[in-house]
Amino acid sequence: RFSEDGSAVELHSGQWYLQRPGLYQEGPVPSDSPRYFYIHFFGSFGEEIPPDSRLALSGVFSPATLTPLFRQLERAALLPTGGVLDQTIAFYQILQDLREKSGRPPEEGALKIAAFLAENCEQPLRLEDLQRRFSYSPNHIVRLFRSQFGTTPHRYLTLSRIRRAQQLLSATDRSVAQIAAACGYEDRSVFLRAFRQVAGCSPREWRQRG
Repeated sequence: RFSEDGSAVELHSGQWYLQRPGLYQEGPVPSDSPRYFYIHFFGSFGEEIPPDSRLALSGVFSPATLTPLFRQLERAALLPTGGVLDQTIAFYQILQDLREKSGRPPEEGALKIAAFLAENCEQPLRLEDLQRRFSYSPNHIVRLFRSQFGTTPHRYLTLSRIRRAQQLLSATDRSVAQIAAACGYEDRSVFLRAFRQVAGCSPREWRQRG
């Protein structure tokens, strides 16, 4: 969440936005567990750009598709020589993917489901619960989610739960078992396995690093 020249902007998972130069941006309202990749670049935003070459100011993307390119761009920037060629290749691949999808407006149904999952990640949610709440068939929910976010509702819920667990590990002295229960995990071993798959370490190691 941020404001741009006084206008409020809020992005959901799987959305991207171009912050243009010359506009005043600030973050008066805290974001919920912000996790984003920021790329600073120089470009033209004038009307002289042909319509078929323009990139929209916002749109949706597939994290599964672009995350490897984000990491490639990041690695190239850390090379001793600056990795200018590698950076340029990765950056243009990212722009190409965003341009191809820029005409696709965000799917409101998918955004509502994603917001519901993030806000209720401590609940033992199932696909049938989403079906009853949003009146979509289970297959349609999965297709909608894959199209919008490049992942399944179950995976999105897992990521939301682990992000919540990471917050609690860093900000509280609750035990791992208490945090697992607070994040919707009845089985501590399932929580430990999911945490390690997402974070690459155990909850105890995460807390020690913090």
